[in-house]
Amino acid sequence: MTTRETIPDQLAFSDAQAAALLGVSCPTLRKLLDIDGGSIRSFRVGKRLLIARTELEDFVSRQVAAAS
Repeated sequence: MTTRETIPDQLAFSDAQAAALLGVSCPTLRKLLDIDGGSIRSFRVGKRLLIARTELEDFVSRQVAAAS
């Protein structure tokens, strides 16, 4: 299990990193991204797709709230 101390201290993650942090596959993450009409926003720097740390944290918070 990943703890907050082992998560890289960076502002944005690649799709593969974000998927690993959430514990889902890359195809599942892509379904959640805004480019597929999903619920996690992403952005591009050049050709690289990135997801902000705050987007991942907000997504998890919304999922926990919805499950309560």
